[in-house]
Amino acid sequence: MPDPQADRIAELEAALAERDRRIAELDRRVAELERLIEELRRGGKRQAAPFSKGEPKPDPKRPGRKPGKAYGRQAVRPVPEKIDERIKVACPERCDREGCRGRVMPLGCSSQYQLDLPPVVPRVTEFIVGYGACQRCYKTVQGRHPRQISDALGVGAVHFGPGVIAWAAVLKTVGGVSFEKTATLLAEMLGLEVNRSTLCRALKRLGRKAEPTYEGLIENIRGSPVVYPDETEP
Repeated sequence: MPDPQADRIAELEAALAERDRRIAELDRRVAELERLIEELRRGGKRQAAPFSKGEPKPDPKRPGRKPGKAYGRQAVRPVPEKIDERIKVACPERCDREGCRGRVMPLGCSSQYQLDLPPVVPRVTEFIVGYGACQRCYKTVQGRHPRQISDALGVGAVHFGPGVIAWAAVLKTVGGVSFEKTATLLAEMLGLEVNRSTLCRALKRLGRKAEPTYEGLIENIRGSPVVYPDETEP
């Protein structure tokens, strides 16, 4: 006859063996997770932690494109549509290699294009502003051209135009260049002597004029059903 007690003992021994197996498996997983946590903790203290790819390969491939048929399409800047100046460069009559100086037989011509900035010089505009006195309220009234950025005359008659202010704003807000370095760039590249305090006040005035546009952008963003942040900029 089957022994119920022996069957019960065998069943309990099997359950205990299964429990021990599961405990060993969990211990192994805990040890592996602790190892990964330690690697992440140590990696977070390294300078290149966000971009680290782990240990370097023992036999890494050379960087860059590989030569051969699988090189792919080579990036080439398109030929400019507008040519402002053409300069013909003659083929030399003699080889310029040291110790050669052989006669050269011309075979043809090929074009090379060079894109550059023209010399930038300040453009000075004089506004001859007519003014007068109101015969009713006796206040001074003067004309205003759309290209003027200020009504000031007399001691405040010399101003920097919108191009200078826009360039200074881009250097400051986009490039992160200080007002002092911006003033140095204007002096070295354009010959415009300007104080950093002048640039600071000019950008404050520009900010006040752009404030309605900025507030409108905020309202549009708040009213948008979905907003995606751009985290690609530094």
